[in-house]
Amino acid sequence: MLNIKNLNIHYNKNHVIKDLNLNMKSGSISIFLGRTGCGKTSVLNSIANLIDFTGDITFNEIPIVNKNINIAMSTQHYDLYNFKTVYENIILGLKLRKQPINKDEVLKLIGFFSLTDFIHKYPDTLSGGQKQTVSLLRSIVTKPDLFLLDEPFSALDSFSRENSQKFLLDYLKTINCTTILITHSIEEAVFLGDNIFIFHGSPASISKTFTNNKGLNRYDDYFISQTKIIRNIFGLT
Repeated sequence: MLNIKNLNIHYNKNHVIKDLNLNMKSGSISIFLGRTGCGKTSVLNSIANLIDFTGDITFNEIPIVNKNINIAMSTQHYDLYNFKTVYENIILGLKLRKQPINKDEVLKLIGFFSLTDFIHKYPDTLSGGQKQTVSLLRSIVTKPDLFLLDEPFSALDSFSRENSQKFLLDYLKTINCTTILITHSIEEAVFLGDNIFIFHGSPASISKTFTNNKGLNRYDDYFISQTKIIRNIFGLT
């Protein structure tokens, strides 16, 4: 379980997150949903121990600063190495963690995303969506205990995006990791999330929390109703 207690984040004199308290069950997918600039990424960065914060963050009762927690993070900025091929970028996390490399499994994932012809290519030859997919695969092959995703599908077209969302749901079931995903897409939040946390205000806090039935057909009555409720919260018609 991931527990966040009295989290506060400041950038110089700017108070970004105020007294945030969250509990996320092991194996669950939690969605951070909110307008741009409301602090969602700051919370994710604090969980990854990339920025300074006050408060307590623990994972399975272990302080998040413990280096033995297997955390993987995939961002919308790709963070790929241009001097490494697609395959080398994907297995980099495994090598750094000194985890075994199951080449057949990696190649299967690469094939699923139609990247087989690009295995020996370099990132500067890829589209934005392909780079984002490589970044996602590099993180997910490490089979993390805690998986942090910041807009992981933002560069994908709508067809690839829905395909990737379905893949993520299915794959996460096999590795049973706790996942937090940031998105600006209400439909994506309803499709993927066990819980949806809506950020609001400045400094930001959680204004609304939804328990959600994930993985439903987008024409399902529940899916349509849940989407409408959340759209109304943001003043969307």
